[in-house]
Parts: sequence; structure tokens; C-alpha cells
Amino acid sequence: MWLLIVRVRGKVLGRFRAGLVSGVCVLLLFMTVFGLVLNVPLVRGSGTIYIRADGSIDPPTAPISTVDNVTYTLTGNIATDADGIIVERDNIVVDGAGYTVQGTGASGSKGIDLSSRSNVTIRSMEINTFHYGIMLGSSSGNNIVGDNITNNVEGIRLYESSGNSMVGNNITANDGGDIVLGNSSNDNTISGNNITASWWYGIFLFDSSNDNTVSGNNITANSNYGIWLDGSSGNNIVGNNITNSLHGIYVSYSPSNRFYHNNFIDNTQQVNITSSYANTWDDGYSSGGNYWSDYTGVDLKSGSHQNETGSDEIGDTPYNQDNYPLMRPYVPFENQTIYIRADGSIDPSGVPIQRKGDLYFLTGNITSDADGIVIERDNVVIDGADYTIQGTGTGKGIALGARSNVTIRNAVVKKFFLGIELIRSTNNTICGNELTANNGEGIWLYDSSKDCSIHGNHMTNNSGSGIRFGWTGLYSGASNTSITGNWIAFNNDGGIRLSDSYNNSISGNNITNSYVGVQLYLCSNSNLVGNKITNNSVGVDLRYSLNNIITGNDITNNEQDGIYVYSSTDNDISKNRIATCDTGIHLLAGSSDNTISDNMIANNNYGFFLSSPFSSSQFTNHNSIVGNTITANYWGIALQNSSDNTIYHNFFTDNQNNVVLVIAAVNVWDSGYPSGGNYWSDYTDVDQFSGQYQNQTGSDGIWDHPYVIDENNIDNYPVVPEFPSLLLLPLFMLSTMLSVVLMQRKIPRKQKNSR
Repeated sequence: MWLLIVRVRGKVLGRFRAGLVSGVCVLLLFMTVFGLVLNVPLVRGSGTIYIRADGSIDPPTAPISTVDNVTYTLTGNIATDADGIIVERDNIVVDGAGYTVQGTGASGSKGIDLSSRSNVTIRSMEINTFHYGIMLGSSSGNNIVGDNITNNVEGIRLYESSGNSMVGNNITANDGGDIVLGNSSNDNTISGNNITASWWYGIFLFDSSNDNTVSGNNITANSNYGIWLDGSSGNNIVGNNITNSLHGIYVSYSPSNRFYHNNFIDNTQQVNITSSYANTWDDGYSSGGNYWSDYTGVDLKSGSHQNETGSDEIGDTPYNQDNYPLMRPYVPFENQTIYIRADGSIDPSGVPIQRKGDLYFLTGNITSDADGIVIERDNVVIDGADYTIQGTGTGKGIALGARSNVTIRNAVVKKFFLGIELIRSTNNTICGNELTANNGEGIWLYDSSKDCSIHGNHMTNNSGSGIRFGWTGLYSGASNTSITGNWIAFNNDGGIRLSDSYNNSISGNNITNSYVGVQLYLCSNSNLVGNKITNNSVGVDLRYSLNNIITGNDITNNEQDGIYVYSSTDNDISKNRIATCDTGIHLLAGSSDNTISDNMIANNNYGFFLSSPFSSSQFTNHNSIVGNTITANYWGIALQNSSDNTIYHNFFTDNQNNVVLVIAAVNVWDSGYPSGGNYWSDYTDVDQFSGQYQNQTGSDGIWDHPYVIDENNIDNYPVVPEFPSLLLLPLFMLSTMLSVVLMQRKIPRKQKNSR
């Protein structure tokens, strides 16, 4: 704070003069206190502040501090009638910290002077009322970031300067122009700035200022020119909003520049070209050109010649030299949610998705920190073309709400909460996708979605399930949907989990290394056919489900149960191979009236385990276990508090124990005469008689005496093994051994005869 000293000469003051001086002193005191309260230092002087080459600040009383001679931070506002700050040191940061550097508009004055400097950053500073807000002369590699540069003659001026960056600044109301590049200023970047309300031009490139990038700026309400190129070439003018100026863009004697993805809106003259030099006004097909608010063409066709059926959000006819004018303003994609709108448009327009009629295909990877793609239109195809849609662990990769006849194919969807979500949606197809590393489910259908097809997808390493229908107690599931030919592996919660769903088909899937391979909870009339279900904790889990068919599956190496059936009825479990689990098939807690037939159940701890809780009225009763091969298990079948089950025509072979009974269990072990009971490999009797009481002459393929498990469990008609099934293999092995012996005997004779 500068001190203002008032000296009053003379010993005696008149009353009026004394009062005036007293009033001035009070006013100054009030202003000083008020300034302290607002904590806005006032620095005014005629001098310029220097950051010297040795790192020192001159004068040292200037409101700038540094502790490392690298970062220099303003600690108060600066007002001057000369230049503001002259930087003589490279490789530093000057942080305005929101403070103001203010001039008086003196001719040639500079708010910040970076002449002959490199790698200097000017940030977070208010710069106003100079001739040049910031001057760069013969400078390179400098960064002007996040500054407010207003009410100067020119906001930023570069001459003979290259490789500098002007990003994210607010540059407004500068009388001559906001940003000026001249005298061979090349390879500079002007991006993301708000450039408004200049009297002459928003951006001016002249005198061989070549190969610069001008992108993503809002250039609006400049009295004469939004952008002016004069004698400059090879510049890229991309993705700018150029609005409400007399001339949107003015090009004179400037060849080989590229203009695309700009929005020219409500300029009196969108483009003014005063020479015949060639420039490019689009990015080719299918990227497109620019949006022109006065374009009157239509979009009925597609393709590079705009002669193919289906709209593509590109006008069917050129706009002057723009061969592919955009039908909607271009909005850059910056990791926001993408929408396929009900009218077919893509929002934002700058995403890497190309439309051709009702086909939308990705042209690059997509990242999002919210939802990935939300589909609001029916009867469309979304083709990922093997590109990736990646999130940050939240949201949905692809979301369909109340949609029908949508196909999602060939996309990699990863790191969302849900990979693909369908709610109240019908007749949709999800095929050929990879859904991986999502924090919830790979695919989730719920709230009465139906008639969908999920096939040929890879669902791996999701924290929830690969596929889930519904959610117990919260959402209803899906119906009439097929899940076919998918690879579902290493999902923490489950491979496929269906809740409150019916009439679904699950077939031909490979489901491995999850907690549960397939779970049907409150499900009915669904088919589980021909799947390979391996290396899960539980292979198949049925709970409170009925009238389902489980057939032809390969269910192996599951840590607990191959098939777990809890309080479920009237299910058909047949022709499955169930091996190397703790329990092959486990029925418990009121599971009744199920038919289990023609399964191969081998190398488990328990082949079958039927149990009912001791303190419950839910008995595991009235099940039919028929025609199964139960072999090489430690216990073939165990029954705990389970009665009235019918068990016959099974082959109990090579089990350590064929049957174990726990607590009261009274079951039927044969189908009467002449149908018979089971084959028991640990039982040998004679078969000389026949008939219901085995007292009639002649064998009948049933042992003459019952197979007694205990007094309440008796197989009255144990089956005699048939010749082919038990003796063919030993005879084949015996004949093979005899052939080998004969060959060994013949070889010495041949060798002897040859000598």
C-alpha cells in the first residue's frame, strides 16, 4: 500500500480550509479502512514490474511472491500507466490468482510482455486497459491459460512466435481484435477460448502465419470478422462456434487451410472469400463439414456421393465448397452421455458414431464418466465395429428403456456399473459383444422385458453376473428370451441369474469360474439345454421354481453342487453329465414331484443327496429318479428325512457306498414286476426263476432275491447286468492282449528265418 502524505503549510488555517482538509483526511481514512476490509490492495505507480532473468522481482516491493523462482504468484492488484509485467526469465509460471493488472490504455503499452521468452505460463489473471493485453514476440512454447483479457486495443498479439498455446481464456471487448497472429507466427494453438465483442476481428492470422490450430472456441458478436485469414496457409479451423458477426469468416490470399465441424450461425455473411485459392471445407465422408444456419438442403440420402438409401445427418447437396454440410450444429464429444434420439439424430453430434439410415456404427472408441449410449429410438442397429465404450465404474454402457427391435452388436463395453441395460423392452437382440470389468452386471433385463435374443457374447470379469434378469423382491424379470452361445466366465456373482422370469431358453453357453453357473429363482417354464457349466461354486441353482427343463448339459468340476434344487417342483432334469462336484444333484427343503432321469453322475462325493430340514414341514418327497448312471461316487445316493421318492432303473456302479440313509427315509426302489428295480454293482445273486414272486421256472433278467438296503427300503427286483454292457469291454481287452502275445511270439521266428 502506497502512503499518501498531505503537507499543510502555514500555522493558521481559516475555518473553511481547516474543515476541507479535515474532510479530506476523514475520506482518505475511510477509503483506507474500506480497502483493508475488502482485502483488495491498491498498487499504483508509473513503473513497470520485472521478473528478472536471475529470478528476482523488480521492484522487490511489487505484489508478487515466489519461494522457488519458478512459480510467481500475484498477491494484489496492479495498476500502472506504463507496461504491467515484463518477464525476462524462461521456464516459469506467473499465476495471477484472480488479481488484476490494469493499465491506462497508453499507446504501445503491454499488460504482460513475453518477448523472446519460452516455456512461460500466464494463468488466472485479469488483464485490461492496455494497448496489448499480452505480447509475444519471437517467443515459443508459452502458455496463456484461464485469463480474462478485456478492454484492450488487442487482447493477445503474437509476431514471429511459434508453438505457443492460448487455451481457456475469456478475451472480450478488445477494440482492435481479440487474438492476432502475424509475421510468420506458426504452429500455435488457440483452443477453448471465449472470444467476443471485438470491434474489428475475433481472430486474425496474417503475413504467413501458417499451420496453426484454431479449435473449440466460441467466437461471437464481433462487429466485423469472426475469423480473418490473410496471406496464411495450412491452418486448421475446427469445431468453433462462429456466430452473430458481420462476416463469420473472411479469407483472402490464403490457400490450403481446412475448415470443418464449425458452426456458422446467424452471421450476416457466413463466408467471404476474396481470392481463388483452394481451401478444404469438410473432413470428408462420413466425418462431415460444417453447420450453416442458412443451409436449406435436406437429408434423405447417405454415402460419399449422397445417393444411398437412408439419412446420415449430412445434407444431400453441398453448401458452396462444403461437400458434406451438417444438418445440426456440431457439438464436440467430451465424455458426456451419447443419445440416439427418437428422431434418429445423434446427440452430441461430434461423437465417433456414423449414421446410415437406421444403422449406427462406431468409428472410434468412446469414454464416458456417466452413461455411455442411451437409445431413445426403436428399429435401429448399433454396431460397435469392435470399438470400446468405456466408463469409470458408474452408469450404464448402453441403456434401452421401453425400446423394441434394437440390435446391439460387436461392441466392447467395459468399466460401467451395468454393461447393457434393458428395461421394459421387447424384441431386442444383443449379439457379438464383449462385456467385461463392469462393477455390476454384464447384461441386465428387468421390469417385464421380453422376446429378446442374447447370443454370441463374451461376458467376463464382471463384479455382478454375466447376465441377470430381474432382481429378487425389487424388479420383475424377463420372458420369452433366448440366451444362446455365449462365453460367460470369471463373473464374481454368477454366470446367468434369472429372477421372477418365465418361458426363457438358455442353451449352448459356456459358463465357468463364477459363484453360480446358472440360477433360476422364482422361474418357470424355462429350458436349460446343452450348456457347459464348469468350475463354479454351484453349477445350476433352482430356487422356488417349477416346470423347468434341464437337459443335455455338461456340469463338471463345480466346487459344491452340480445341480442344487431348493423348494422347487415339477422340474425335469435329464440327460446331463454331472461329474467331479461335491454333490451331483442336491434336492432339499420341499423340492418335490421332480423327474430326474438318464443322467450320468460320476466321480462326486455324493451322486444324489435328498434332504429335508428336521424342524420343517417342507419334505423332499415324490421325486422320480429313473434311468441314471450313478458311478464312481463316494456315496451313490444319500437320503435324509426324505420319503416317498421313486428310485428305479438306475445303474449304481463302483460307488464306495451305493446308499446312505439318515433319519427316517422310506422310498420306493423298484417299478414292480416285470419293469424291475436298479442295477447294483455290489450285489450278485442267481437268476434261475422269474415271475412276481421269483418262483417260476426260467430266468428273467432280475435277481431271484431282493436287494435290501434296510427293512423299509428294499429293491424287490434288482436287475441282472446285460451281457454287452458289462462283458464286451473285458472281452475286447482280453482279445487285444492275446493279439499282442501272438505278435510277440511271431517276431523272433521271423528274425531267425532272416539270418
